[in-house]
Amino acid sequence: MQTYFGNFNMPVNFPLPRKDELAPEEQQASNGRLIKRITFFGDSAIPEDDPIYKSVWEAARILAERGFAIVNGGGPGIMKAATDGAESVNGDTVAVYWQPKLASFFEGKNLANVTDESETFSNYLIRTLGLIEHGDAYVVCKGGTGTVSEFGMVWALAKLYYGCHKPVILYGEFWDGLIEAFQRDMYIDDIERGVLYQATTPEEIVNIIDKHELQIQHCGKRRFSGDEAGFVLGAEVKLTQETHDAIASSYHGEYAGRLVAQEQMEEFMSLVHPPAKVLDVGTGPGHDARFLSEKYSVTGIEISQKFAEIAKFETPRWKSSTPM
Repeated sequence: MQTYFGNFNMPVNFPLPRKDELAPEEQQASNGRLIKRITFFGDSAIPEDDPIYKSVWEAARILAERGFAIVNGGGPGIMKAATDGAESVNGDTVAVYWQPKLASFFEGKNLANVTDESETFSNYLIRTLGLIEHGDAYVVCKGGTGTVSEFGMVWALAKLYYGCHKPVILYGEFWDGLIEAFQRDMYIDDIERGVLYQATTPEEIVNIIDKHELQIQHCGKRRFSGDEAGFVLGAEVKLTQETHDAIASSYHGEYAGRLVAQEQMEEFMSLVHPPAKVLDVGTGPGHDARFLSEKYSVTGIEISQKFAEIAKFETPRWKSSTPM
């Protein structure tokens, strides 16, 4: 059962484009594996004729052929190499963009880096978390301070969640000197050293992923949920109607009266001019839909009966409908 509510009684369904089905031999990464998506971190200024660019392109191609989805920050350089390598074999690609308003030294979105799916954030830290959560393994290439910050976060998370952690693969021989310096001059313990892998060829990346998959097989029997679920490898938790019902009251209690996504809503409203009809999928307690309804005609769709009841209570003027 799904519950729809808003200004219209009937929901609008939009078919989403999808890629051709993978051949059976290309589905091995998605059948029973914990590692399905690989995030690439690296510099945006590396040109296409650089050996590093070509090596990343080939690594992404090989991974995509095996059914892994490729995730990156949607910029030029290493990020575009990862996308293009995967797309050369019709692989699945995801970009997590950062679009700041004040950071004048950021290279921005690369229009030539065209992926199948994308997300955009204005907050750098939230965007980095998106890259981390989307990936089940990380390939860290040569880069600048942005890459250093990403490397530091995934390295720390691998240590903190050791045992069901996502593998951190340092790509390139240049890492030898850096890791030696960390060990010599910083307080690096055995677990922190142990969670790092190093590869110098695309084939070694694949072998490391296979090796790590075997080492954390026990995690496949565990189900993680909550804010930390994106930092560990485990069985996927399917968000059912019962799951949403269970968290509805606590969520509403924590965020009652607060528009968490107000900045994104205001940006949306600056781009979409009324009159317009807006469909809010997964509307929850209806905070966003209520805010948007001041300017648009809004329909909210929510799988959770409990969330729908909260939304109806908060905004009695809304019509509601419950198709079976």
